[in-house]
Amino acid sequence: MREVLQLQPELPKLKEQGLDFYIIAAGSERDLRAFFGRTKLEATVVWDKKLDIFRTYEVDGIPASFFVDRKGKIRDQRLGWTSSSLTEFKSTVKLLSEEK
Repeated sequence: MREVLQLQPELPKLKEQGLDFYIIAAGSERDLRAFFGRTKLEATVVWDKKLDIFRTYEVDGIPASFFVDRKGKIRDQRLGWTSSSLTEFKSTVKLLSEEK
């Protein structure tokens, strides 16, 4: 969950730009509670116990990032996390937040 830890310092600024950030997590409840219990996040965490959200959005790997515009339309999605992902993430958020 390296991506979550890299995003955390950026989330307050991204929220000011209109970003709502959700983490859809799968796995055992015990493991998720342990991780999120020791990791302070400025995000809403949803436990997808039965993988319904993963199936609905056809997530075929993790981490997966979905960028949804103000109208609720998925505008971009990314699979994985690399050294350039944080820069790309912020760029996509900036582009979407500038749209009216």
